[in-house]
Amino acid sequence: MSQTAQTLEGILGGAKSRGSLGEVTLERLLEDSLPSTAVRHAVPLFERRSCDTVIKLRDKKLMAIDSKFPLDAYRRISTEGDEARRAFITAGERSCRLY
Repeated sequence: MSQTAQTLEGILGGAKSRGSLGEVTLERLLEDSLPSTAVRHAVPLFERRSCDTVIKLRDKKLMAIDSKFPLDAYRRISTEGDEARRAFITAGERSCRLY
């Protein structure tokens, strides 16, 4: 079990690997949960930024979702408490917003 955990950590240790896994997982989850007309992938936004996925909500607003996961910020939560928790939350908020 320990060797399997180490192998998995080795695979997901790089930000690019985690990002790819996150994008694929997000796509599959949304494809299984929402109608195809409500989801668009790899959407260009503004100021040379893009988002992994955009979901069209019932009120016609768009919710942009980015699959990035700030692993270092998450790991700091247990040792640094509320300050690290806020940093973790704001790392996700900087990626995409409801507009």
